[in-house]
Amino acid sequence: MISFIIIGQNESWRLDKCLKAIHLQIEFNRLVEYELIYIDSDSSDNSIEIAKDHQANKIFKISGSMNAAIARNLAAKAASGEVLFFMDGDIELKPFDLKIILNADSRLKFSYVVGFLDDVNYTQDWKYVSQTPRSYKTVINDQKVTTVGGGIFIIEKETWNHFKGMNVRLKRTQDRDLSLRMAKNGIKGIRKAEVFGLHHTIPYKDSKRMWEMIFNGSFNYKGLMIRRHLLNPSFFPKLIREEWTIIILIHSFGLMFFNPLYILFYFMAVLIKTRKQLLTKSAQVVSHRILQDIIVFFSILFFFPGRPKFETDQIVFFLMIYIVI
Repeated sequence: MISFIIIGQNESWRLDKCLKAIHLQIEFNRLVEYELIYIDSDSSDNSIEIAKDHQANKIFKISGSMNAAIARNLAAKAASGEVLFFMDGDIELKPFDLKIILNADSRLKFSYVVGFLDDVNYTQDWKYVSQTPRSYKTVINDQKVTTVGGGIFIIEKETWNHFKGMNVRLKRTQDRDLSLRMAKNGIKGIRKAEVFGLHHTIPYKDSKRMWEMIFNGSFNYKGLMIRRHLLNPSFFPKLIREEWTIIILIHSFGLMFFNPLYILFYFMAVLIKTRKQLLTKSAQVVSHRILQDIIVFFSILFFFPGRPKFETDQIVFFLMIYIVI
């Protein structure tokens, strides 16, 4: 059995698209055994009613401290399927043949599977802007990966349980943390060449969203990830590729004891890192990058989140198996 697991908070029309697309996937593959689980993070909109309308088999509502790790762990524990198909509520799945990832006995061919996504970008008031590739640029092929995609990924429940799911202390980067723990034990997944879905979102580079992430503590978890996985061989290449300005900042701080002007190397690095955005956006991308790096630097040293406290309400719990002839 496949357990389709959707997590969300105030996703509204995006959740409706998400659930409609899952039903299309079920029909496309003529699935016999499956279940649909929705975990709601205390939404104030009609998300739970939408999940009921789409005949979700199990619905839970979380209150108190909430994050994706808590939601996914709860769903995995409640799931009856051997295969866990995780999706965020703002993802619109593009139906694909499950035979590319499942054996004849309906078990995964790989340790875990992620797919490519397209971002469907909107303004702050949800007016359509553009559709852009999220995790690829030109030609896409099957490739080994050590990073679980947060938006959509598929994993065996046995593997999930072996690694005790996601770390609930992580409000961010919990998906990457799980995949790096697996990679450290020699378990890598595969990113299939197919585009698995559309991610309906306000871009992370949107000015308002950038500043929200500065002030809501999102980047603290990036620093925590660096501290937790610095000696993980699977993490270091990604650190060099994505966070090289932080590395230069750390070195610049050290060299400033000899000459304060060494900090200029860091500012030059930031200008290089943000040069493409500077051509199309305001100069605030530079200040945003500097603040982000400083937050990450201090988080490496001083950020130690506690275990969150949360409550769950079981809204719906019944098993429905659809047989498509």
